[in-house]
Amino acid sequence: MPRVQRLPRNLAEKLLPAAATGDQFKYYFGGGDALLQRLGISLAATVLAANSNALLAAVACTAWVWVPLVQCTRRNLGVRQAPIVGLWDAEVLEAEYVLQQSDDFKTDEFVQIRVGDGSGARLAFEANARSFRGRVEPGQRAVVLVLADDDRFLRFKAIKDVYIPELDAFVGDYPFLDRSQVRVLRPFAQ
Repeated sequence: MPRVQRLPRNLAEKLLPAAATGDQFKYYFGGGDALLQRLGISLAATVLAANSNALLAAVACTAWVWVPLVQCTRRNLGVRQAPIVGLWDAEVLEAEYVLQQSDDFKTDEFVQIRVGDGSGARLAFEANARSFRGRVEPGQRAVVLVLADDDRFLRFKAIKDVYIPELDAFVGDYPFLDRSQVRVLRPFAQ
């Protein structure tokens, strides 16, 4: 059986926010190109709605701000619905760094990670290496938040936002966890 410790609901709710955190908002807000695109769409929708519906025009005018908030909240609510939340005590089995070229011809370094434990449970994911400090190496501990329907955690869904205590860093694509609450994880990562 995987080494999973059930979290009390109040701790799970601290780690899995309902509303957007700053890191989550930044993820969906994007860079300059995404901002310009959203501003352009908001402006066009405002102009189209201005003559017919003032309320709709006001909503369209501010869409460039609230759309990322709605995206974060929708994604957060999807993981908060699990009846049972736990922390899986795993370790990094593999970590391979690769260079990938993005759409805008920039080259980024990504790390492909596989974590697991002696039970045979495994999780594989990829993360941008710029999103954390340090270097993920095989053998490092990995604390993974998991969601389940039964309290024995025979089957669970892992949140791909993994805490590596040795680096005191989160590794993952989307910041599902409220990283300001890392102190909640530290006692479990001893």
